[in-house]
Amino acid sequence: MRLGNMTPLETKPNREIGNASYAEKKGVFEKSDFQITRVISRGEGFANAQHYDTWDEQKIESRQKQLVQKSENNPSVQTELL
Repeated sequence: MRLGNMTPLETKPNREIGNASYAEKKGVFEKSDFQITRVISRGEGFANAQHYDTWDEQKIESRQKQLVQKSENNPSVQTELL
């Protein structure tokens, strides 16, 4: 399991999308109450945030590095990541 491949999501939408494709999940992520989840689809909220049209090993690695960097540089983000 990799941090870059995980994101919080509200219980109901999480159950509804289950193992759907990223293309299907992206629309749900856009509506999430969690900023860190919206960032995946919109690319807003964090400096240098990326949005992801596709989701593959390279994107997971990029997001993981971004999350680690944010948590190291800003203790308040550590709380948001949890």
